[in-house]
Amino acid sequence: MKMLIQSKLVFILGMGLLLAAGGCHKDSMTSPAEKGTIHSSFQMTNGGQSISENQVIAVNNQPPLKLRVMTFYMTNVRLVKADGSEQSLRDVLLINFDPRLNTKFSDRDTTRFGTQFTFADVVPGSYASLKFRLGTPVEVNGEVNPSNYDPSKYAAGHPYSRSAGMYWDSWKRYRHLILEADMDDPINGQFLSSVTYHTGFDSLTRDVNISYPIIVIKDKTADYKINFDIAKIFNGAQKINLPSEKYTEMGKENSAEGILGQKVMDNLSHAFSISE
Repeated sequence: MKMLIQSKLVFILGMGLLLAAGGCHKDSMTSPAEKGTIHSSFQMTNGGQSISENQVIAVNNQPPLKLRVMTFYMTNVRLVKADGSEQSLRDVLLINFDPRLNTKFSDRDTTRFGTQFTFADVVPGSYASLKFRLGTPVEVNGEVNPSNYDPSKYAAGHPYSRSAGMYWDSWKRYRHLILEADMDDPINGQFLSSVTYHTGFDSLTRDVNISYPIIVIKDKTADYKINFDIAKIFNGAQKINLPSEKYTEMGKENSAEGILGQKVMDNLSHAFSISE
């Protein structure tokens, strides 16, 4: 009888320890009800002033431009705390300032495609920066072995699907960036010359880290704007000379087009900022 009581006591103590351990584990996890939300809108600017498609862009020491298309990938998007810990927000975003895609791509995944996004289930806390890769990851782009990659495997509406307009069949890979504009001709004053920047090789992706205090509060929605200054693409650290450097379309690294592609992506990676 004594042994039976001792056995029961050991069992009860064991269950108590398991329950205590389970309770500690629960406290260390953040339930969905204890999460916060971030709403972000992307804004294209020129020297801090908001702009839209077909608006004349006056860039210092460059011919005036009318932007037609501005579309690019952001991948592995995450928040980073001061201690280096990360909170993932989305695997891929396709930032789209192309009205043509808005028309033909009505079934798009609006959580990953457009200019406004809502990130739910974010762990509350103070974050020091937003990080992402500008462009597609190697495992998606298919530069190493293009035959293994097919945009048709992605459902309609996905940023990697064929209808997103970013996959280039001729090269069997994705374009990280599509930027197209009409440039003013200094001779006749008409916007008849085209600027075309399409970048897609793996070497043209860029890692971006935007330092800004981002506060996420339980059961609250925080609003932040992600701005990118298009003037910095042309007048950034890597000087681009229009009209001579107006075309790059999957140019190889050591070619003139490839070097221009490096400049474009370098400058774009430093054109971002965050505001409230």
